[in-house]
Amino acid sequence: RLVYQVAGNAFLWRQVRSLVGSFLEIERSAENPAKGEALMRELLESRDRGRAGATAPACGLFLWNVEYGERVHGHPRRRGGTEGRAAAARHPKVRKVWKATLRAQSQTLHPRDPALSPDSDGSMKANKPKGEAAASPSSSFLPSTWEGVASLPEPLRADKYLSEILKIMTRSQLKARSARLFCNGKEVKFSHKLKSGDRLSLEWTEAPSEEIVPEPVPLRMLYRDDEVFVIDKPQGMVTHPAAGNWRGTLANGVLWLESEGHPAAEAPPRAGIVHRLDKDTSGVIIVARTASAHEFLSRQFRERQARKEYFAIVKGVPPAARGRIDTWLARSPRDRKKFAVSQPGRGKHALTLYRVRATWEVASGGSEPVTAPPGARRRIATYSLLALYPKTGRTHQLRVHCAHIGCPILGDPLYAKKDGLFSGATLMLHARRLKIRLPSRPEPSIFKAPVPKRFRDIIAFLDSLDTSGRA
Repeated sequence: RLVYQVAGNAFLWRQVRSLVGSFLEIERSAENPAKGEALMRELLESRDRGRAGATAPACGLFLWNVEYGERVHGHPRRRGGTEGRAAAARHPKVRKVWKATLRAQSQTLHPRDPALSPDSDGSMKANKPKGEAAASPSSSFLPSTWEGVASLPEPLRADKYLSEILKIMTRSQLKARSARLFCNGKEVKFSHKLKSGDRLSLEWTEAPSEEIVPEPVPLRMLYRDDEVFVIDKPQGMVTHPAAGNWRGTLANGVLWLESEGHPAAEAPPRAGIVHRLDKDTSGVIIVARTASAHEFLSRQFRERQARKEYFAIVKGVPPAARGRIDTWLARSPRDRKKFAVSQPGRGKHALTLYRVRATWEVASGGSEPVTAPPGARRRIATYSLLALYPKTGRTHQLRVHCAHIGCPILGDPLYAKKDGLFSGATLMLHARRLKIRLPSRPEPSIFKAPVPKRFRDIIAFLDSLDTSGRA
């Protein structure tokens, strides 16, 4: 019996799973175990797709010795001479060379233990990623460096090549692990266009532990019982640890509260986080204290039974006092950090209802006196206070929808331009109310987060400058 211990990313796991399928086919059809093992070795060492079973990998990656960087298992058309043409004839359905080019770690792995490889004298020694000690078998092993040569028919962004073609890691992982890319010996950005033949070197740090560490983070409690916390999240606090924000989050603070008191017997997943608010969005958020409460609350968000109300101060006035914004949202093709309204069917459906609570008209110049020639029209800036009711929970939904109707949220660094009157404003979005059923109560509960000072200050300032008389 062959035993394999494999450590790697999701891409390698999929390849191993496919390869095992081929092994099972060989085992069933082999005359005896010795013959089966010989066929398995022959299959792996030949890398010939013609010898592989129906469940083998779609491209020619065979894991006996995993060698990336120096050796390229790519589409046969990349090879020269009659051997390449003959091999290409066996792969008529594979059209794109760059999709068939696969690479991984540069070290050699022994099939029975990925932490060991044969030394020159035949003995076994532990592999160590460049600059680091070898990972223990129980850890999530990823080397800190990768080297290779780009193979693609046309220029392509480096981040797309690494994440979508080679599948070394996703774009978010490149950022989270502080990855650095060197092209032909020179450090480049991940937006750099790669050409075939470019020599690449990728360096990154190991993924941080996914364990959330309890920390004494100050939290303003709106309600608590044995199964939930309801918290007024301040602006600037991240809800859950993520890239660049591993400490000081709301989840860290919640775990600290639990450790100070009496931890629940059935701890909830993800530190009890049920839904999220953006870092710069303040307001009410509910956290589960037990696994059963986590599922009870999560189900209401999944089935859109929870009701949420947000306050937003926006630039401009919506076309109607009440309205419905019904679109599809997808990641922006121009900026991967942003989302944008897309064609129906592309991305995810998003629905927001809104109501105008107040409007202001402010003469150009703000609090400064405005002088204009007789008969000249004065420029008027308009602002509105909106109540927003999201019926779906898409990333940046409210921010994109407000910008879509020509009323970007004041202080939004992604979807609004800097405002002349409020140049120092931060994101004016606040989760005002949450209506949801609690495990301990038969009727829905309503929780309100007080209007924050930044809202009160701007509203008072607009009231003092308003010329419309209808705020």
